[in-house]
Formats: sequence, C-alpha cells, structure tokens
Amino acid sequence: MKTVKLILVMILMAGVVPALALVDDNPRQIHHTWQRDDTAHTMAVSWKTSSDVGGVVYYDTVSGDATPSGYSFSVEAVSPRSDDINGIYHDAELTGLAPDTVYYYICGSQETGFSEERSFKTLSLVRDHLRIVAGGDSRTNPELRDLVSSMMAQYGPDFVLYNGDFVNNGNDDAQWDDFFDQAESLWVTPEGYGIPIVPAIGNHDGGSSNYDERLALPGNEEWYSLNFGSDIHLVVLNSESTVEGFGLQTEWLRADLESHKEYPWKFVLFHRNVLKNYHDIWLTGVNRWIPILDEYGVDIIFSGHSHNYQRSVPVNWTRSRTEAQASYDEGSMYLTSGAWGAPLYETVDGWWVASTDSRLHFTLIDMYANGTLKLQAIDETGEVFDKVALHKDLPDENTVLAERLVKIRQETDALNQENDALTQSVAELVLENEATLQAQDLRIDELVDQVSDLEIDLEIEQALITSYQTKVDELEAQLNVPVEPPSPLSHVLFLFFGLVVGGAISQLMSKSR
Repeated sequence: MKTVKLILVMILMAGVVPALALVDDNPRQIHHTWQRDDTAHTMAVSWKTSSDVGGVVYYDTVSGDATPSGYSFSVEAVSPRSDDINGIYHDAELTGLAPDTVYYYICGSQETGFSEERSFKTLSLVRDHLRIVAGGDSRTNPELRDLVSSMMAQYGPDFVLYNGDFVNNGNDDAQWDDFFDQAESLWVTPEGYGIPIVPAIGNHDGGSSNYDERLALPGNEEWYSLNFGSDIHLVVLNSESTVEGFGLQTEWLRADLESHKEYPWKFVLFHRNVLKNYHDIWLTGVNRWIPILDEYGVDIIFSGHSHNYQRSVPVNWTRSRTEAQASYDEGSMYLTSGAWGAPLYETVDGWWVASTDSRLHFTLIDMYANGTLKLQAIDETGEVFDKVALHKDLPDENTVLAERLVKIRQETDALNQENDALTQSVAELVLENEATLQAQDLRIDELVDQVSDLEIDLEIEQALITSYQTKVDELEAQLNVPVEPPSPLSHVLFLFFGLVVGGAISQLMSKSR
C-alpha cells in the first residue's frame, strides 16, 4: 500500500512540477545572440549541458513562474555535438517576436531540468535611443574581467560589440566555460535583462570548435552584418582568416556596404588594430579593407588586440597617411578598446592618436534619435577618461522606411521574376523529360513487338524441327537402320579420297597423251 501511495505522489509531482529533472544537469552558461539580421523580431538563446539530450525554450511576454505550462510559446533547440569540446551546446532561435518588448523564458529539458526564469528585451524597429558597449580582450585575468563586466552591466546596454580574445587558449574548454559562466551571472542589466553579445573572433579564440559551437551567429558565423533600427548598419569581419578567407571577405564587404550605403551610421568590428598601437600597423587590413571602408564612409572601426585604449583622429587613409581630416564627417574613427581583463600594454603616440590610455575599461556608445552619438571610455571603477560626441543630420525616418520598402519590393519582384524564370525552366525540362520518356516508351514497345515476333518465329522453327525429327524417326523405323547425319570426319575423308582418285585419273590421262 505504501508503495502505491509513493508512486501516486511521484506521478502527481511530475504533473505539478514538470521542471523536476531526471538528471541534475541544469542549463548553464546561458547567453543571447542574433542568428539573423532581424534584431527587433528575433533572439537566439544558447546554453550548455553535460548530457547529450535535446532542449527547448518556453517563453512569453509575461512571467510563467518557471513552469513550462506557464508559457504560451516554445521552440525546440538545435543541439549539435563536437568531439573536440566538452558538453553539449543548445541553440534555440526565437522568431516572430514583438519589437521593443520584454520576454520571459526558461530553457532546458525534462531530462536535465530547466533554468530559472530569465528575460531579454527585443530592440526597436525604428529610430530610438540605443545604448551599445564595445570592448574585448578578457583573456587571462578572470578577476579583472569580472570587474569590467560588473561595471558594464550597470549601464544596461542593449548589446555588447565584443572584439574577440574571450580566452587565452582557444583549445582550453575550462577557459571558455569560465567566460560564459560569468556572462550568465554578470551580463545582466539592472532590470534583469540578459545582454546580447555581437562578437568577432580573436587570435586567441581559434584552434577548436569552442567559438563556433558556443556562439549562434548569422551566416557562416565568421563574417556577417546586422541592422539596428532604421539608421545603424554593423559589419563584423574575421581578422584571423586565411588568404582565401580574406579574399572572400573583401568581396563580400564591398557588396554588403554597397547594399546598405543609405544607412547614416556604419560601423565595422574585427579583432586586430589597423593603425599602429602596441601592435604595429596591420597591413592586411590596410591593403584589403581600409580602401573600401574609406569609399563607403564607415564611421567607426572597432577593434582590440592591443590591450589598451586608443581613439584616432578622423582618418581617411586613402586621402592621407600623414595627417588627420578636418572632422569625423570626413574621416573614420579607429577605436581600439582591448582591456577587458587582459594584461595591459603600453600606448603609443602619433599623428593618428586623439586619445589613448592603458587601463581596464569598456567603451559606451549612446545613439540618440536626434542623430547624436555620444562615446565614453569608462574604467572598471566607473571613471570616464575619454569622451567625444558626433552628430549627423538624419533623413526623415518615414521617407527612409518608405524608400526601403520600395527597395524591398523591388528586390522581391526581382526574386519573383527569377523564381518565375526558374519555374519556367523547370516546366520546360519536365516537358522535355516527358517527351523523352514517351519516345523511350515507344521504343520499348517496338522492342517488345520484335521480341514477340522472334518468339513466334522460334516457335515455328521448333515446330519444323519437331516435324523433321518425326520423319527421321519414321524412316529409322522402316529401315531399321539409324540414320545419322554425317560427321565432320566423314566429310574430310570423302574430300581426301576424292582428291587422291582425281589426281590418279589426271596422271593416267596425261600419260596416254
């Protein structure tokens, strides 16, 4: 009786508390990214488990009290496995979200358990105040990194542009685990929203699948672009690529900036500093990318690699490699922000340097709807040690959105025309294939008829042979002598004797003459 009651209690508990797990392997290292260029309607949630099981995210615009049945929506996670990293990473992309809206969620599975309820906020679809943090190079000092992260989170940014070097050794799973453990606990706004990360890969991050598996990113995940609101276009590049990769990126970069040239604000993010800093000028970037960035008037190039802070004067490398431009309207800002915990490096001076310092820090960028950009460099204590403001006269947003709608419709029409052409080509191929099949069917019918005729002829021949054999049998019976067809040897002997007799007769006739 006690056993029956215990079973009933367990069943009731399973129904009332479905988040109880069969295995104590709750989701951890939970963080947010974007997997497509739709930052107002999507969000990717990623987490890690030790068990090789699937996962799901339950979510809603109101709290569900951390119980799966308390949420109106759910999405299954993709859970790939790589042999060179520990554990399983799960990526769930939430789509069809409302812009500028707070969502509450839990992630996990019945097998491993679910997370505590967490939340994030989608971005606005239109022009609005946007707060961005830029920085990177946490690498080797977790305690110092956490100081920077804690101060950063107090400012409640909408997302972080992270320029790479998450870890010191990209093959060391424990270092990656440590980074994302702190991101889960510290990258949270005062309102409780998880802060999404928009990353570029650093030179210390490669060597294994850790970067790829732990970060759910758009496209090939090495280079991609995102739009924020109606005015901001961001390009992310891989400065640690191969020769072939640089060629592909350069071609893609030009095409991407060409298709987004109407955006007033254009930013580019990658790891290596281009202008001279602690690390020397990066010639690959200078030769391949900087002419394109100059051509399309990119406003800020974010990087790290040199573990300090350096803000450049307005630079247009195409116009001059020895002096600054008159304003940031005529040249780009090259911003090195690479001191999120890595060992600090010495600074350098030069004509391109507007401000530099060697201290732990992050860079805060506020984008306002009136076209003003306010940039501040803030250290781990909250001290602002550099600041600058830029301004653009933004076009009427309704006009911008209307023009983009027209462009989207034109692109849609072009795609529809291509689709129609492909459909027509497919239809023609189908008709050709059907005609070919019909011809083949006719030929098969002809061959079948020929085979049938041959079978009839064969039957006739067999009947004749049977008839002849019957006659032979009758003759043998009458003569009582077997009639056998001459053998090949009898033919030869007959021919031989014929030749001998014929030769003898010929000699006698010649002698008589």
